[in-house]
This record gives sequence, structure tokens and C-alpha cells, in this order.
Amino acid sequence: MGASPPALTLGQRYGIQGMTWRDPPILKLPGTKERLGGRTFTVQYDGRRIRRIVLQTNRGTYWVANSLTAQLTNAEMRAIARSLAPVR
Repeated sequence: MGASPPALTLGQRYGIQGMTWRDPPILKLPGTKERLGGRTFTVQYDGRRIRRIVLQTNRGTYWVANSLTAQLTNAEMRAIARSLAPVR
């Protein structure tokens, strides 16, 4: 049984993005390293809420971004990041 996506207020969205650029400026923002699902991510906070979770691989840089008003909880953000899988 799969997990359903988090419920957001109308007009709110979270994003998953990726690029082959290995050192984008977004990585210059402060963050902490955290192991999730066997991979090391950089977690960037906005106050107490996670704003972005970044994964760097040999193939590129990928991240999960919280909604504009940071509606996703830290646990939801970590769950989304943990579930990231390569597109084949």
C-alpha cells in the first residue's frame, strides 16, 4: 500500500526538481547533512521548517522544495526526499 501525497491548501504546491549541474548556487545556502533512506542529503531550513532537501549524485543535483508557506511538516519533507527514485 503506497503513501498518498500530503494534503495542501488550495494553491499550495511542493516541488521536486533536478538538473545535471553539479554545483548550482542553491547549494551555497547553509544546510545540515542528514542520512535518509541510505543517502546523504543537505537539509536547508527556514526557521524551524525545512525549506529544501537537496541530494547530490554523480548524475546531478535534485531537491524537494516545500510550499511557499512551508505547509509540509518536516516529517513529510523527509518522507518525500526518502522516496526519490531515478527515472528510467
